[in-house]
Amino acid sequence: MTKIVPTPPRSERPIATEPRVVRMEIGQDSARARADLVFVIDTTGSMNDKIDGLIESCQSFVDKLAAKRIDWAAAVVGFGDLTVEGDRIVATPFSSSAERVKALLRGLPRYSGGGNEGESALEALQAALDQPGYRPEAMKVVVLITDEPALQKKLRPATMSGRLREAGAIAFVLSPNIKYFRSMATDTGGQWWNVDSGGDFSQILAVFDKIATKVAATVAAVQKLAGGNVKDYMSLPPSRREQ
Repeated sequence: MTKIVPTPPRSERPIATEPRVVRMEIGQDSARARADLVFVIDTTGSMNDKIDGLIESCQSFVDKLAAKRIDWAAAVVGFGDLTVEGDRIVATPFSSSAERVKALLRGLPRYSGGGNEGESALEALQAALDQPGYRPEAMKVVVLITDEPALQKKLRPATMSGRLREAGAIAFVLSPNIKYFRSMATDTGGQWWNVDSGGDFSQILAVFDKIATKVAATVAAVQKLAGGNVKDYMSLPPSRREQ
């Protein structure tokens, strides 16, 4: 795993070693949609009882993407509270193996998160964008899962939303009902789902299949309507976007 330690300015960050990237063979089907997904997951104490369910639900994403004939690869970013000693942001290499992605999820370090409200979700999203191994022709898809607000020590939500848009990344967000989380999803062509802080996560797991369906449908729509270019897709009127 590549560990990303917080706080140095972006211009001073060390360049991560390029990981070994596992890919699917795609043959000659050049029109096939390609998507590189990064699951950005809060692994602090309040999420401990939810991560096992998310690991098993990972298969839903694989099945739905396969049904849409999407050439996918996935990586995982786990995060805690960077203001708490010992908490970090950890990123894994991309893989196109469902079992490998599950193993990466299981191996994520669990963090304390401290006793304060909020986790380092914005910094984790930046780590997702900085992840090495994206294919130039693949859509970037970020799935953020947290049950806490975002700490805003170094980054602001509006800044992060702008960086997601500039990178052509679609964000799907499972989070507390906070305006900046909702906007982050809708402004990038994704969708937001509510996760009550400290609440019952079972309702999210119950609709996780629908979430996977939405991700797959959006990727397919971007390919169909904009040749896989998210920025061109977002320039279309909402009535023309088929999701």
